Amino acid sequence: MLLLALAITQGLGLLLLTDERNRAVRAALGLEAAGRAANVVLLLDDAPADLRPSILRAADSPLVRFELGAEPEAPHTSSNSDVVLRQILQILGEPEREVRADVHALAGDPFPTPDGMPEAMRPMHEAMMAGRTDPVEMTLSIRLAGREWLNVRTMFHRPGLQLSPQA
Repeated sequence: MLLLALAITQGLGLLLLTDERNRAVRAALGLEAAGRAANVVLLLDDAPADLRPSILRAADSPLVRFELGAEPEAPHTSSNSDVVLRQILQILGEPEREVRADVHALAGDPFPTPDGMPEAMRPMHEAMMAGRTDPVEMTLSIRLAGREWLNVRTMFHRPGLQLSPQA
């Protein structure tokens, strides 16, 4: 009984450890994009209008897209984006700045079966993709000093269960 209790306790501890680690990785992904967005806002606010396109091109990456617009792309501020908003406002140093952040999971099959895949390989593809999680999309809209909006879009996959060698 004692060994069974120890094994259950160890298993629960390992589960909690991996869950906390995955939460930290997700938070870091969102905060990195938020920090970049805030720094781009600081650059755009101080830059002449003719340099803005160059700044946006330099800030763009395959994972994070920056655009200027007359309207915000983030329709509202989602309830799970408080940490992201605090990060942006802290970097900007302006608590009254209008910022919207929408974080949500994308529905649908992010890994469809490729066209032309042999029927014998379909079960293997489905088994490999079964452990994947839905991607998360974050849309940020930050009002610039010139009344335009900086719209930022990023998408990342929630990491699956990850066990370190130490665990």
